[in-house]
Amino acid sequence: ALGDGSTVELAGGSRLVVEGERAARLEAGQALFTIRHDEANPFVLVAGGERLVDAGTVFDVRLAGETLDIAVSEGAVIVAPH
Repeated sequence: ALGDGSTVELAGGSRLVVEGERAARLEAGQALFTIRHDEANPFVLVAGGERLVDAGTVFDVRLAGETLDIAVSEGAVIVAPH
């Protein structure tokens, strides 16, 4: 659980670095994110060199080597917002 009420579920062998209450970096593996939306302070995930910004959502991210897969079940995720 993250401090803002959001949750992250990691698959076995996954590595996630939490970088504050609203930021994280997936270094390897797979994670399911259930993020509490905050338009003024969006959750940011860096995975496989990509910056993902939450737009009020539940999403799954899998990083295997150079391959990044993103599946969104609710809401939206903005990839490389810049």
